[in-house]
Amino acid sequence: MGAHLQRELLFLILLLLLLLYNESVVVVQIYLWAPIYRENWSAFAPDFEELEENREYVEREDEFDMNEREEDRLAAAAAAAANAAGVSHDY
Repeated sequence: MGAHLQRELLFLILLLLLLLYNESVVVVQIYLWAPIYRENWSAFAPDFEELEENREYVEREDEFDMNEREEDRLAAAAAAAANAAGVSHDY
């Protein structure tokens, strides 16, 4: 729950309690101090670029396609890792 929403909820609860206690309308000013948090994702990935609004990106037709050599290399690496871990693929 965001800090802003928490403040509003607390205000509504306090106002409700005052109304139930006095059975009349009371005008109350409540001041709440809370830190304003700003997320900084670039701390986790230095090359991360923060955007103020979405940008449209159109990928190339083959941008995320694997070629056969890459598929063979990944399959060989997976088989080697399975062999090293002692996992058998015989069913």
